[in-house]
Amino acid sequence: MLSAWNGGTDESIADFERAMMLSPRDPFNYNAMLGLALAYHNAGKHADAAEWADKAVRAFPPFFFVGLGQAILCYVGAGRMDDARRLMTECLRQAPQWSRSTAVPPPWVSSPQLGAELMEAFVKAGLPD
Repeated sequence: MLSAWNGGTDESIADFERAMMLSPRDPFNYNAMLGLALAYHNAGKHADAAEWADKAVRAFPPFFFVGLGQAILCYVGAGRMDDARRLMTECLRQAPQWSRSTAVPPPWVSSPQLGAELMEAFVKAGLPD
């Protein structure tokens, strides 16, 4: 996951696919699905990223704020703005005080480009001022 948050693409994809193959019934596979979504996003394969985000959103527990944000990034990249806005609505329901002035990339995002893309996706999905 750290590789993907650092901008990793092909190697990250291979690692996540292997993890899911080795442990197909892992109840935490939504993390691997989110990792695949992020790695595909990094590779510019936005339709694939959104597809994995769909799978992850269906699999992860409610109130998984980090996962919602990551899925928003993938949906915006794929041009799926209705899906991105729907998840932003859920984020704001969970954290009503969240706004452009309080939003920052998570500390584990070490890629400045990815951090900027994440913040831009939040704004495009409707993060209020």
